[in-house]
Amino acid sequence: MMGWIWRCFAALVLLSALAACASLSKEECRGGDWRGIGFTDGANGRGPEHIERHRKACAKVDVVPDMAAWLEGRKAGLQSYCTPAKAYDVGRSGGSIAPYCSGAQLAQMRPAHDHGMAWWETQQDINALRSDLNEVERLIIALPADAGAARSRLTSERWRIERRLRSAELRQSRYASWPR
Repeated sequence: MMGWIWRCFAALVLLSALAACASLSKEECRGGDWRGIGFTDGANGRGPEHIERHRKACAKVDVVPDMAAWLEGRKAGLQSYCTPAKAYDVGRSGGSIAPYCSGAQLAQMRPAHDHGMAWWETQQDINALRSDLNEVERLIIALPADAGAARSRLTSERWRIERRLRSAELRQSRYASWPR
């Protein structure tokens, strides 16, 4: 019985992965808004090679992308991507800045990206500390009533983690936004 369940689960995961490979739906390919598709790709920091994914997806429905319209849209979309505000958002999600902006734009984006990355890295620390705190609290609850020394050590550890957690949360508040 369990083998059948695992095979079904694996099949669902595989189908989901295959569906995720298509960059566009059949409807998007047939709709032909290549400027809009290019704008979205540019606004997401995708490079000129991304059109190949669209070409492969749309070949299944006999549609050829309009390269000129896509490039025009992508160029316009990059204008909304190549900003310090977007760089901060990308950093805050733990991502890297796409290298498709001009040198001057990248120079303006880097401090914002670093600021966002500092928020993200601090969030990783906070998540780890919360996990540690939950584990210590679980251990304290599981202790027998006569485990005074162990309870004392774990309580001290809980306080130490709580202090570090408060410090990390305070540190993170400094990176909570980028002046837009």
